[in-house]
Amino acid sequence: MSDTCDGIKIGKLRLWEERGNAIEPVPQELCQALAPATHCLPEWADYWVEFPEADELLVSGRRAINSRGRFKARF
Repeated sequence: MSDTCDGIKIGKLRLWEERGNAIEPVPQELCQALAPATHCLPEWADYWVEFPEADELLVSGRRAINSRGRFKARF
């Protein structure tokens, strides 16, 4: 059984997949190798990032689209 979640919250930062798909935790057998990562984000999906104090967000050197304090990003 998978321990999925609707989004990730770290301090004031929130991240969720645009279509509401669940975000999977790092598989137990990869936890040590991928530490400190806690979750796997599927590629080519659109995500929203909310961080109230941020003016911009860079993902792979590109500015994420800012929409009313939320940033749309694709990894």
